Amino acid sequence: MTSAEQPVKKRKLYKPLPEPPPSSPSESKATPSSPQTVPTSSTPPLSHEDILTKRRNKDEIRSA
Repeated sequence: MTSAEQPVKKRKLYKPLPEPPPSSPSESKATPSSPQTVPTSSTPPLSHEDILTKRRNKDEIRSA
């Protein structure tokens, strides 16, 4: 197989799913103004130790 004639890779199309309406109105009325406590980033908040460990690892990679 030649590298110039490789078939094009197919990409999966991800369609955003519409949010279902709230099934129980009592729950949605119970906490209408309270924002979610989930952080905006997908990673959980890191402890100070974790941050220092990642910094050390990055420094080691840079110095290598």
